[in-house]
Amino acid sequence: MMVDMRNIKNNELVSLDILDIDMRLSIVGEPDAYKVKVCRDYVLDRSFKTKDEAEEQLKALSLARNNLENELRTYAN
Repeated sequence: MMVDMRNIKNNELVSLDILDIDMRLSIVGEPDAYKVKVCRDYVLDRSFKTKDEAEEQLKALSLARNNLENELRTYAN
């Protein structure tokens, strides 16, 4: 599953495979929006008006990652 993200340092748009990311999910507040920080270098390429909306996206991303890992384990056995 590919996810569009922005590099924190240079704002470059990248699309990364969710299984290749060492995820450390958190919410970061900006003056007019919230973002989901995926790891040290990347945030999702989307802003949210409220912290609650950002937290819901964080949970959805975490669930998607867990589901993919579980699916891979099933195929590996």
